[in-house]
Amino acid sequence: MLQSCQILSAWRHVCSIRTGGVKRFSCAQTLKQSLDVGKFPLFVSNIFPASPEASPATVTLEAVKLGGEGVWGPEAVPSDLSCDELRRLVAKALQLRWRAVQLAFKEQALEGPEKLEKKGLVEGNYELQVVLQDRSAEIRTIQKAITSCAKKGNVTLTEGLSDDEVVALEKRYGFTFPPEFLEFLQAGVLVGGGWHDWHTLASGSILAGSEMDSVASQIRWHCTPEEADYWSEGEWAPPEEKTVEKAVELATKTYPLIPMLSHRCTVTVPHGYGLPVISMHQCSDNIPYGKNFWDWVAKDANLPEGTVPTEWIEVPSVPWEEVPFWRYWNG
Repeated sequence: MLQSCQILSAWRHVCSIRTGGVKRFSCAQTLKQSLDVGKFPLFVSNIFPASPEASPATVTLEAVKLGGEGVWGPEAVPSDLSCDELRRLVAKALQLRWRAVQLAFKEQALEGPEKLEKKGLVEGNYELQVVLQDRSAEIRTIQKAITSCAKKGNVTLTEGLSDDEVVALEKRYGFTFPPEFLEFLQAGVLVGGGWHDWHTLASGSILAGSEMDSVASQIRWHCTPEEADYWSEGEWAPPEEKTVEKAVELATKTYPLIPMLSHRCTVTVPHGYGLPVISMHQCSDNIPYGKNFWDWVAKDANLPEGTVPTEWIEVPSVPWEEVPFWRYWNG
């Protein structure tokens, strides 16, 4: 061990010594006397200074609408930025919710945690396609129509979910909101008459999974397989893997449903637009209720024709026969 502070000073340019506490010592003192190893552990680092990390490449991006109108940029950003971070950046500049901003590059969607460089955006100038879907005003008009068609005072319209509330809810339940239902909830939250109070659930004031947790209760009662004479049917898993435990895992973890109005549920896989809606009952008497979210809203709420724009209802939809897992549980 080094014997004195004079020896220590000779190493000053090739190493750094830190202690776990603050303690003064004189050059005449030995390190052993000055550093109580038990209380002030000695760390030696940087004997060979590390090479500086290479800076990420910079790409210059411009977001352009389908008609050719530029709405953001050109702006230089690091290529190690994630796709969702870029969406947030563009949304902030346009004063929109970031999930309302859809970006694409060479027909591939720029979304999620993947880095821009993984999408081929490495140095240079690039033009991105952008679709801005802020339909909040139109959706709130539809939501007000729903409250009018419901029993008087039975359903109320509250403010939409914030981004932080969405994150909290998806973490709480382990699912990802499909785009159309998420857009609906961020425009406004209907409460009462079977509509779940997502604001209260997001706040954490109700214990997750408790009887007071209306979403968890609907999932437990209606979206979790139980009956042995039913889960054995269909080709939802190889014969040797068909067990109640496997069915529950797939139903609640891999392909979770989201209760929207009481036990009317939307599927979540595959993630995207045009997902069908199904009415679940004890996971055995299940009936498709809409080819997609907006088709279901118009029918289930008995809205006057034209309240929901026809083009919203007629979007390309995922046929029920192509829905993984749950198509075998259609009663």
